[in-house]
Amino acid sequence: MVASQLARHPLLLDELLDPNTLYQPTATDAYRDELRQYLLRVPEEDEEQQLEALRQFKQAQQLHIAAADIAGTLPVMKVSDHLTWLAEAILDAVVQQAWGQMVARYGLPTHLHDRQGRGFAVVGYGKLGGWELGYSSDLDLVFLHDCPAEVMTDGEREIDGRQFYLRLAQRIMHLFSTRTSSGILYEVDARLRPSGAAGMLVTTADAFADYQQNEAWTWEHQALVRARVVYGDPALQARFDAIRRDILTTPREGATLQTEVREMREKMRAHLGNKHPNRFDIKADAGGITDIEFITPVSGPTLCQRQAEADPLV
Repeated sequence: MVASQLARHPLLLDELLDPNTLYQPTATDAYRDELRQYLLRVPEEDEEQQLEALRQFKQAQQLHIAAADIAGTLPVMKVSDHLTWLAEAILDAVVQQAWGQMVARYGLPTHLHDRQGRGFAVVGYGKLGGWELGYSSDLDLVFLHDCPAEVMTDGEREIDGRQFYLRLAQRIMHLFSTRTSSGILYEVDARLRPSGAAGMLVTTADAFADYQQNEAWTWEHQALVRARVVYGDPALQARFDAIRRDILTTPREGATLQTEVREMREKMRAHLGNKHPNRFDIKADAGGITDIEFITPVSGPTLCQRQAEADPLV
């Protein structure tokens, strides 16, 4: 991975010049500050150069993480933590950029006039939500907002408030996927949102709760085990945490849950498993990594239910 990155992006060779810093990745709580300082060298109004700087920052930071990983100065269990903190810092910068562009174009949704925050949250699922990102992982994201119906923006080109948040989410997706000379930032998958690819890209917290309670499939409840807010207002984060807790502590029949999950896993294996009888797919075949990954989501709702029964304050 390191060799191919250096071959594609020779500017990264500068990162190798100082062995004193090469093997020392940024502190996990300092990625956001490091990125803010890095972006100060680029004019704020130059959107293309801002995107290029984000990609260069990601590549340089991943190089430091990989060097520390290879040298053994960074414990294996900490590598995914650093990659996750890096992704969250970049997500924060992307949302900031997209928000500024939307407000400049349409103004601010009027329900935000008398409150703090932006009424917007990004939920990380999968490897991002579970602090398990790898060097090439994509980001599983779900977008939430709390804009009431019939709210408008206050700009000259006013639009419906909920349309504002839809365009904001679309802009975030666009910024992540725009290809520059340094490639793209991250592949983003938003199909874990309510109703999947057929659903709205961004939804209200109330609609999200209603979907999870009345329409979601078992596997969607499983996915909540590794879901958490990675960007957003504290109030929306608390709302999501409450929804997640209610779903995961809902009483459910253990045998029925296991049967549903086993059937789902068998369908996945039939679709994605190795088609060559003499080869073993370490990820998708029986006994592979995916089977291991299913253990926690299966046990998660059951354990949450037991904990809730033991402690009503959970």
